[in-house]
Amino acid sequence: MSKIKVAINGFGTIGKRVADAVDAQDDMEIVGVTKTG
Repeated sequence: MSKIKVAINGFGTIGKRVADAVDAQDDMEIVGVTKTG
């Protein structure tokens, strides 16, 4: 089964929590992170 690809917009408090949540899932992978500001 293919993984769901996730990009995160911003890597502050919420972005880091999203990254942790995605990392905990076997069917998802982070493919990109953008920096805002």
